[in-house]
Amino acid sequence: MEYWHGRCSVFSMRPETQEALERATALAREYLEGLEERDPDRFKVGVIGLVFETDFGEQGGIGYACSDDRYWIQAALFRAAVRQAESTDAESEW
Repeated sequence: MEYWHGRCSVFSMRPETQEALERATALAREYLEGLEERDPDRFKVGVIGLVFETDFGEQGGIGYACSDDRYWIQAALFRAAVRQAESTDAESEW
């Protein structure tokens, strides 16, 4: 369901969707606070990418969203994230 509040469209979300949004927000906040603690004067966020595990009952999958529409940027960002996730050094840089 969609309704308008001022100039913004506001959607009524299922509780599961609202919970997922709150989890994503908390995860992003935790990550950015960690960056700020490490080097508050130098870090800057560029492209933002999100990866989601989706479950539609018998059919599930992986979905993603990226703040940059260029596919080559998206691919490079996600490849770098995979390399970092597979690294044995949790603090490794890409």
